[in-house]
Amino acid sequence: MLLLFALVLGLSALVASLAPAPEDSDQQPATESTVAAPPPPPGPAMQRMTVRMPVRRAGAPRVTRRVREGSSFSLEVPVREAGDVVVDELGLRQAVDPRTPARFYLLAEPPGRYAVAFVPVLGGRRVIGHLAFVGPETVTPRRRDRRQSAN
Repeated sequence: MLLLFALVLGLSALVASLAPAPEDSDQQPATESTVAAPPPPPGPAMQRMTVRMPVRRAGAPRVTRRVREGSSFSLEVPVREAGDVVVDELGLRQAVDPRTPARFYLLAEPPGRYAVAFVPVLGGRRVIGHLAFVGPETVTPRRRDRRQSAN
């Protein structure tokens, strides 16, 4: 039985060495030349905008952060106690604690106004502010940006 096994193994090795290598069907034939499009020229580096919306004490006025429609940005929500930050209309929810703020990477679409709420572990849900995705004509630069543009 062992002799038969050795004979079959030897014959299969001999056949494998004599047979041509299989061709990959995914590769194009060497006779055709393919021309790749040149990469686009590097543009100006896009600066990521961060919108902060800290959780304030109950009764504090709510803030509305306006973001230009179509722009990408990150929403950061620092908290003082553990819980969840929720933006229901956009289908977002993230657990947070005092050392780890909620951070969402968003595209400001579709236009509209979206409530941002905080749900503490031991407490009730409260709206802490709103995100407004608006046209460029209604976005006002931050004060820091106004000072820089005046110089």
